[in-house]
Amino acid sequence: MIDQLKLAFFAKGSEHFNKKEFFEAHEEWEEIWLKCTLLDEKLFFQSLILLAGVGVHLQKIRPSAAERLVLLGKKKLTQIKDPALQFYIEQLQTLFDVIFQNFEEDDFQIPFEPFLMTLENPIFLTQSFR
Repeated sequence: MIDQLKLAFFAKGSEHFNKKEFFEAHEEWEEIWLKCTLLDEKLFFQSLILLAGVGVHLQKIRPSAAERLVLLGKKKLTQIKDPALQFYIEQLQTLFDVIFQNFEEDDFQIPFEPFLMTLENPIFLTQSFR
């Protein structure tokens, strides 16, 4: 059974993220994070919040702050152990890697494309997470 409240905040945050409304995405995902009780679920949503924070800092032309959040987001992802989240972890890790590569090339115009956040029935919001 899907946790409808988490799914609603996840979907709304995803919608904002895909419109490059990163601050708003951060706020929606933070609502989920506050309700999480399992460590892996909390870490996953912290990674999403950090990803949205990267977008906020890049929009404000703060590349060094954005780069710190990329590194922190990547670190959070490595701490997640739940295999049900592996697909999402890999996608987030790839996005963080692409962003980090652009920092190394001094190209701060990161192309935030619509990203995994369009899934209608995310695995991690099933009954295994309460």
